[in-house]
Amino acid sequence: MRQAIHFLLCALLLTSVRNPAFGQQAQTMKFQFEHNGVSYTNGSAQVKLVADPANKELQLVFTNVSLGSNEPGSGLKMVLKDDCIYLSSNNLQLQESPPRGLALSKDASIKRRISITGTGKAFVRIDKLYCRPEGGEDRLIRLNSPVNFEYDIGGAAAAEPAPDSEKPSDRPLPKPPRPQPQPTPVRQAEDPAVVAWREALKKPAGKERERALQKYIDNYPEAVHVKDAKKQVGLGFVAQPSEGGMLVFRIRYALCTPELDTTQFSGTIEPAPDGSADFLLKLSANRSESFELPVTDACKMENVQVTNLFISGNPLKCVLSSTETDFVLTFSGGSNSRAPFIVEYLLDGKSFPKGFETIASTDAYYTFPISRIREKTGTYGVFTLQVLEDEIILPVEGGLVVPPPPPVWPYAVAVLALALAAFLYSKHQKHKRKKAVEAKVKKKEEEPPVTENWVPLQPPASGSTMKIRSAARPAADHKALPEADFEQLLEETHYRRLNMAKHWPDTVLTELYLSPKSIRGISDFLHDQRKTMLEEEEGSIPEIGGFLLGKYCVSEKTGKYRVALTDFVPIVPEEHNVYQLQFSTESLVRELGEMQDNYPDLSLVGWFHTHPGHGLFLSRPDLTIHDGFFREKYQFAMEIDTMTPHLDTGFFTRTTAGPVNNTETQAPELTWFHWKDIEQHNKP
Repeated sequence: MRQAIHFLLCALLLTSVRNPAFGQQAQTMKFQFEHNGVSYTNGSAQVKLVADPANKELQLVFTNVSLGSNEPGSGLKMVLKDDCIYLSSNNLQLQESPPRGLALSKDASIKRRISITGTGKAFVRIDKLYCRPEGGEDRLIRLNSPVNFEYDIGGAAAAEPAPDSEKPSDRPLPKPPRPQPQPTPVRQAEDPAVVAWREALKKPAGKERERALQKYIDNYPEAVHVKDAKKQVGLGFVAQPSEGGMLVFRIRYALCTPELDTTQFSGTIEPAPDGSADFLLKLSANRSESFELPVTDACKMENVQVTNLFISGNPLKCVLSSTETDFVLTFSGGSNSRAPFIVEYLLDGKSFPKGFETIASTDAYYTFPISRIREKTGTYGVFTLQVLEDEIILPVEGGLVVPPPPPVWPYAVAVLALALAAFLYSKHQKHKRKKAVEAKVKKKEEEPPVTENWVPLQPPASGSTMKIRSAARPAADHKALPEADFEQLLEETHYRRLNMAKHWPDTVLTELYLSPKSIRGISDFLHDQRKTMLEEEEGSIPEIGGFLLGKYCVSEKTGKYRVALTDFVPIVPEEHNVYQLQFSTESLVRELGEMQDNYPDLSLVGWFHTHPGHGLFLSRPDLTIHDGFFREKYQFAMEIDTMTPHLDTGFFTRTTAGPVNNTETQAPELTWFHWKDIEQHNKP
């Protein structure tokens, strides 16, 4: 029903701005007041808003003014001043008012003009009057029923066309108008009061919506829907300084004069002297008593008409103190120090949705970091605090200075400086390593060749992308251990045994044993390389690799080999990418030379590289490396697919006849080893 009336008023207003003969429907404002001990009730006046497009103005027209049932005979008048009229739009301006305001007498018909400076939707509200006794000072009076006008100011009406004095055939055809650039419409920001009202109504019915409506009233006391909001919220009570032993509370959110049962309590309720819509409740209470006090506002909705206020004769007191980083609240008195309390932060009198702390304990001291206020409100400045105890608000004296957050740029500069230092150090180390490698390669080149320990390398297969230049390789390693010594080696160290014969039907290497040190070395290498891979582009994870060192033995009966892998040495290829490892003679000479120097008691039993996302198999470049540098029967190739969940792992051995096993020679029921399972061997 209300929406229908609201729509009708808007429709009448749209008509009025284009035709001065019509105005908005008249509204009645009612008031009551006291003067010289006489109570004047049922005072009223008719108010209408009329549009005058010719003069670009609106007119507030007042008629049928009545001062109530006790008409004064001393010339008492109602006065409408500038501060009685609230305009919500900058496109409206009150014109100069008559001296000392606009007096409304019984039979007067008075107009107050409002100039129009633009277009758009706006509101006009009249929510108070002044009482002017003859020869006395004006006294503010609040209206029982303020009036609100909502209207939409349209543009100017189109001009009438000039009479046609010529025939169409006698006039030249007009040139088509040149298209003019249209200005970009500027979207006006929505009234924050309207937004707050709409958001409050979205809250669930109950305390949450009531709290949101109270914030709407506090932050926008002159907004259009304040009256509707007050109907839906209970009364609020703000503790005031005591007066002559009387407890004093300011009553907020009242629509009518609140009522108090004075048969049970000694107290009064009177309008606040500051001219606001609030009232003052003054009670005489025993300091040792606590009691419940019902206060009624009959103009509110039924479910919030009565507010039960718990009163303590010893009211709650709160003292604020602060340090550079914290603030401390000290409580005393109150309703037996009943918790919880709520501490709310206010900036320029406005509250924040999350700007409060709930204190659930009953301790007398509460400490909070000052930075938390900035985090909860999102701003800084001089804040005031208020404490909520049940239905009573206790303002805390003094302010709390919350400084702005520290600047971020010093930290950013420090991080950039560290990053630059790390980059320069890494570049220096890389240059240092490069010089060392060049010196070692030069030394190897200057040494006389050891022809008795090297044999020619077969050139790579045609079409291979592997860049291996002609190079000699070490002769066969004849450091095989006797079987008894090999068994003793296995007993001394807890090796992980892998059965190669189960994976390859024809294999000359039947058993492979992995030491904890070799497992840890490969795992650490994968972990370190994985960090580097994070910097590569997606799909461009390079292969990596290393040498496998250990001991081996050969069975005198079967001619089969068993290998114990004891150590892992990373290698530095000349270039590596997604599909291949590229070695030069210099890189292999460098790596093999260092390996022989550092591990003279171990044999080169194989090599290791990854196949990230490609599956496990020996590609043509892999076979070229294996057949060129790892020709011994006990030597094997190890691969890990680092893109699989469990790190699939394969060990490619040679057949009895000599060729290396590959995917086409694997057992039909073959399932790859999982490196994650092998890693478990090292865990206690």
